[in-house]
Amino acid sequence: MSASPRQSPSKSPGGKRRLSSTTESRILSLDRLKGLLRQEDAYGIESTYIPDEYPDQVVEEYATWRYTMVDWFQKIMGTFQYQNETIEVTMSILDRYVAAKPELMKQSKAYKLAALTSLYVAAKMHEQCCLTPHHVNDLSTDIHSIERIEQEELEILKAIGWRVNPPTTTAFCRELFSIIPTDLIRKEEIVGIFKMQMNHMMNEEIFVTEKASMIVLAALYNAITSVHKAEKMPKYLELRLFSALGLSKSEDAKESISKLRELLLTVSLARNEQDEEEENQDDAVRDGVEESAPKEETIECSSPRTTVSTIS
Repeated sequence: MSASPRQSPSKSPGGKRRLSSTTESRILSLDRLKGLLRQEDAYGIESTYIPDEYPDQVVEEYATWRYTMVDWFQKIMGTFQYQNETIEVTMSILDRYVAAKPELMKQSKAYKLAALTSLYVAAKMHEQCCLTPHHVNDLSTDIHSIERIEQEELEILKAIGWRVNPPTTTAFCRELFSIIPTDLIRKEEIVGIFKMQMNHMMNEEIFVTEKASMIVLAALYNAITSVHKAEKMPKYLELRLFSALGLSKSEDAKESISKLRELLLTVSLARNEQDEEEENQDDAVRDGVEESAPKEETIECSSPRTTVSTIS
């Protein structure tokens, strides 16, 4: 039997050799990562964005407002059929607006208007089906006029320098998974744990000044070591991720990642306990047990059910 003819290497129309599709994909992902890293500098928030003269009570109250809004956004994403990444964009717009206008930390109604308008701006830029000022008016329970909402949109855009395409943790994760050999890791499980950490992270004000790339690296560390039941990430993965993000394996970089890993784990653990407690309370209500302690809410939002009737 004659040997099968040897296949010649793939060539371009001009006769030159071409890279494999996998290699080309990884090169493109590395280029996109470089672009995301450049964006981080333009979209960053200084660690001193909260004025020193603001007392702890004001800062804690603001953090609660922020937590409430993110929690509500996450609940209504299904209603609008929006991507979770749109919440990230919304909060980037809102956080940078607050950094430029810190008096919002003391004004709950103004903060709520800014939050809803930020969602309106983010959806307009990143979703096929965008909101209108009328929808925002309905979501704010008619507190603000259409004219005031449109004015707020312009004020926000001017304050943030018209930058509405922030580098998100989702974008970083998407590109990073394109450059690591996913046949050697359990990708679906890792992505699941990564997304859980990101959902919990978005609520917390403490992450506002952290770079998305560093948060992603810390979350991937946690996810990979958890899924593969290892104390450390495999060396080849660590080197590839650090290189892709332009990081040196200095002690400072390692310490920063370690602190973020711990924060993410602490926040996720606390949130899981809270979710479990709320689930138990729901079970108790279904069993006919009345809850005696009323819940306090500083900012009131329309319920997802109300939103459905106003959007449809």
